[in-house]
Amino acid sequence: PPPLTARDLVHWAAFVRHLEGKVDVVAALGHGCGVVLDGLGVANPGVDADALEACRGVCERRFAEICRGIGDVEAALRWDRAGPPLARGARAYGAAPFALEALGNYEGDDFCDDAPTTAANLRRVVRACQLERAVLLEGPPGVGKSALVGALARRCGRELERINLSEHSDVQDLVGADLPADDGFAWRDGPLLRALRRGSWVLLDELNLAPQPVLEALNAVLDHRGTLFVPELGEAVAKGRGFRLFATQNPHGGVSGRRALPKSFLDRFFRVHVAALTLVDFEAVAGRKYALDEELARDCAACVDGIRRAGVFGLEGDVNARDVERLCEVVASREDAGVAQIAAEVFGPRCADDDQRRKLEKAVGAAVAPACPVELAPDCLRAGGVALAR
Repeated sequence: PPPLTARDLVHWAAFVRHLEGKVDVVAALGHGCGVVLDGLGVANPGVDADALEACRGVCERRFAEICRGIGDVEAALRWDRAGPPLARGARAYGAAPFALEALGNYEGDDFCDDAPTTAANLRRVVRACQLERAVLLEGPPGVGKSALVGALARRCGRELERINLSEHSDVQDLVGADLPADDGFAWRDGPLLRALRRGSWVLLDELNLAPQPVLEALNAVLDHRGTLFVPELGEAVAKGRGFRLFATQNPHGGVSGRRALPKSFLDRFFRVHVAALTLVDFEAVAGRKYALDEELARDCAACVDGIRRAGVFGLEGDVNARDVERLCEVVASREDAGVAQIAAEVFGPRCADDDQRRKLEKAVGAAVAPACPVELAPDCLRAGGVALAR
């Protein structure tokens, strides 16, 4: 794992102090350690999921040994994976000992937090939000990073300004500019400046695609100043009450255009590594959002998981939860074919050559066993290649 910086230790101490009176000091230390370990894997794209899990396990065991003389810290270290389900109350959203202030009424949503990995990620973000520090989520495409932040905003009754960044983004896209009006030109606040004034939440998508001037403009908002100076207005706008900033990004290196952000910039965030979803998570997504029976939902999840495990489309074209939803949507609308055939039709156009098509057919066939045909003949009962005399 990367070494801890002085800023990491300062925020760990601040996190422990924030929990004073809510939990005992040992649990506070454990949760502070958990927040730091949640960032393992961020800015380390070459480390696979098993190695990250093993590294976290080593760190947790070592920290438990250090704390053994003063108390049991293991429950706090595993709160993200084994903690109580998060729930919306009258004025708060969360689960003991962590909660976020909630406003207005919540009517529910279709975000699937039944998936174990998604539930753990959501608890990690809620825990990280206990301090007024920005939160960065990094993980592979399609694991629900932006959807998670959107769901959290809805459940807390917060307005969310979502800003999609790219290599062509400009500071004016965030802050604002003088735009044509009826009597000439008039200033119009950009989404970041608007959120600062209102105390809204902001989601910066694809942070590591943003050019350097955009990152430099964010520095004053992210550090102790908490303000944004707008030269055109001659005004320094401070963060309004309730303002919170989130950012998401895919790992750098493997995907064109994404670069490693400076360590000094990353240190301004609580970092949460969002792991790829598992077969169990796919099954939860398929069963929650679509009117499919349990067997069909399980087959859809197994198809996508089988394609991923077989590496049919390689790392750059990997499949994810979006593909589960797409396949389930088509299966739910058709009754003329089985899941295996529909999966071949849905994913077939993505195959670049015959080799990929053969891999696809093999992966789908292994994931979804074809139905065994049963035939009643005058002299026997046939089931597949087996015949029983009558």
